Amino acid sequence: MYHTKTLIGTLLFILLSLTLLLQSSLSPTLISTSLHKSTNLFQPTPSSIPNIVHFVHLVGSKQTTSLDLPFRQFIAIYSAWYYLKPSNIFIHTDIPDNDIQHKIENTKSPYTRAIANIPGVQFKYHAPITETSTGNTIHELPNQSDFVRTDVLQHYGGIYLDDDAYVLRDLSPLRNLPYQNIVGRQGGGQICPAVLLAAPHNKLMSAYHALQDRIFDGEWQTHATTLLTALVRDFQNPDGQVLVLDQETFFPLSWMHDDLVTLYGVNEHSVVDDDKVGDNRSTPMENLTEFVENFYLQGLRESWKRDWRLSYVMHGWTTSLTRDLERLEEEDVFGEFGEGITLEYVLAGRSNFAVAVGRAVRHAVERGVLDHVGNMSTVFGGGEEEKGGELRSLV
Repeated sequence: MYHTKTLIGTLLFILLSLTLLLQSSLSPTLISTSLHKSTNLFQPTPSSIPNIVHFVHLVGSKQTTSLDLPFRQFIAIYSAWYYLKPSNIFIHTDIPDNDIQHKIENTKSPYTRAIANIPGVQFKYHAPITETSTGNTIHELPNQSDFVRTDVLQHYGGIYLDDDAYVLRDLSPLRNLPYQNIVGRQGGGQICPAVLLAAPHNKLMSAYHALQDRIFDGEWQTHATTLLTALVRDFQNPDGQVLVLDQETFFPLSWMHDDLVTLYGVNEHSVVDDDKVGDNRSTPMENLTEFVENFYLQGLRESWKRDWRLSYVMHGWTTSLTRDLERLEEEDVFGEFGEGITLEYVLAGRSNFAVAVGRAVRHAVERGVLDHVGNMSTVFGGGEEEKGGELRSLV
């Protein structure tokens, strides 16, 4: 028995020695190459989403002598410039190049002139898309805008924003991720095309642009949200094609009435002095001890105030806001700011909307960008008219 155990031990020792000898004889180059390939899996290169911003503003057959843009559109464009510092902000329009400057000079809206003077802003002509290749007429301007959106994104790449999508912080951390497209969910889980980040000439955006032409049926959602949601599922598997972010990132509230009240409703007191969007407490990275000592659950002190710190963009759901206007007026949602989204309403800081966009608007005021505005304020509607000697807002 003793000799048997000794023999087994000797054989195990020889086997172990041969294994170690074999490992030591492996080529260092092969080992290094293997490690290098493994490391690359965790160090992807950033995507090529350029830092340029796209808005679309079509007027269709309603060509007038002036271009009158509302205050909420100024907020959207100025916020994009303030937080993103893009190389260009393109406002794609069906107004011809030789006419756009004339319309800006003749505008009744001071916000049009303010927008035109934002660094990097360029009104860029885009031929109207009024018919699909299958012969379907595209009657509605919002639907025509959808086709312009995908056309410019698949060609130029960059950041597309609806004109009621308000940037709340720098998007560079998202743009620099190794994805060709970055999209977000809206309430209900569908992918909403009101905010899109895309690299130029990428496959998903090219497919989106081509397919919406084929499936357009005149409805609001089929060629837009429904199609994009389906394509995102199809393009999930290819590496780096698309990253889907949760609702809080781009569309933190919905178009439903209660959410509109939460977003726009005027409250009794202001939080305009807050230094940060969402909260002014110390962060755990700044001072962990102070953070723990002063921690309280959000909402216990400011019951109406929403925390925006997880949101990069806030969509304002202007179409739903306009449709719901009569009910909102009955509920006195805008309080003494009955006309809605005015400069005074934002500076008062008494709504979640005002808190979210307030920093960018105050920056514009401090720089003198809005000095020429005076008491002229427009709401979320489509222009202004003279009534009783004063400018009255339309929705």
